[in-house]
Amino acid sequence: MPGVGPVLRKWLESSDFLDDLQGCTSAAIKASTSQTKTIRVPQFIPHNGIETFADAYNKSHPDSPDVGSSFGSPAFAIANEVHVRLDCGDWFVDGDVNECKLVSTMVHEFLHAVSHNAVGLQADDQPIFKGPGSYCYMDEIITDLYGYLVYTAMDLGSEFGGAYDSAYLCPKSSSSAMSVGNKTDLQPKGGCWLSTVFFAPVFDDHRRAIVKRYFHGGSLAGFEMSVSMSDLVKGTATMTSAGPNYGMPYSLSSLRTSWGSRVSTAGLSGLQNIDVAELGYKIPVNLAGALSALLTPELGSDPVTPA
Repeated sequence: MPGVGPVLRKWLESSDFLDDLQGCTSAAIKASTSQTKTIRVPQFIPHNGIETFADAYNKSHPDSPDVGSSFGSPAFAIANEVHVRLDCGDWFVDGDVNECKLVSTMVHEFLHAVSHNAVGLQADDQPIFKGPGSYCYMDEIITDLYGYLVYTAMDLGSEFGGAYDSAYLCPKSSSSAMSVGNKTDLQPKGGCWLSTVFFAPVFDDHRRAIVKRYFHGGSLAGFEMSVSMSDLVKGTATMTSAGPNYGMPYSLSSLRTSWGSRVSTAGLSGLQNIDVAELGYKIPVNLAGALSALLTPELGSDPVTPA
């Protein structure tokens, strides 16, 4: 079985990979929040074996329950560090290193590392959603949206057949599919593109504030939802809130319906019509321009004050 270590080193030792990653991320943050952010490139730390990998996680998360040999993540990020487990099965397809997955994950984890305090929206003192761990879903949504845009801005898709390999932007048949490493175990189609949640009308008045807090911190002005994100993704709950644009419940199916016209008008339907059993979690990078255009009117500049 070929090793992941040499592939990881190849990208880290490339003359322009980390510089481009830093520059494109800085540009994306400026475009989305109208604020600059000093970005320190984190150190990428490889681990051979679950023991040292899990130990590093436990030491860096002293307030969380310890993880052990069942810890399934292939990588995690903290301030100034990205830890990569080289022997994780997620990196391999039919015995070969899935280089697209590895590079996509490097970009994704970089976004985590440079988010506010390297936790982004994961701090549970901001009730974006109620329910255990639900704030982590929104953090992953923002991380992978921007991971996708940054990866595309770096022209990395041209290396890998025009694809970004993501477990958060692909359709899911259920939340359990998120942690399945063998792509043949996934349903052919179904579920929702997880980040459609972020573009649903329920967020129309808060999208900019959420992105700003992810990168820069600050208040969400009491914004709160009343449903666990995990239940929303599985389609077993409705989303309601007592504010503008929240007059109807948002089940999984109604989320897709409510955003359907936006998806179609913006030319993003291809992000919801991926056969994950055939393609795995690969999504096409050629839709990043349309996605960026959809974000720009709300996030690209400060509102103009009328004269």
